[in-house]
Formats: sequence, structure tokens, C-alpha cells
Amino acid sequence: MSPNNRKQALVLEGSDVLVNRFGMAPAADF
Repeated sequence: MSPNNRKQALVLEGSDVLVNRFGMAPAADF
């Protein structure tokens, strides 16, 4: 995986963590 792709993946993963932390997770997580 190229550095750019890895960086993007980390950003997306971090966004999911923030969303979950604030209680706005997708219905599938409930």
C-alpha cells in the first residue's frame, strides 16, 4: 500500500472512531 493510501485509510478509521464516540454510529453497530 502506498503512503498516501495508508494515510487516507487512517483518516477514515479515525473518523469512524470519532463518529462512534459521539453516539452517531451506523445502525449496524447497535
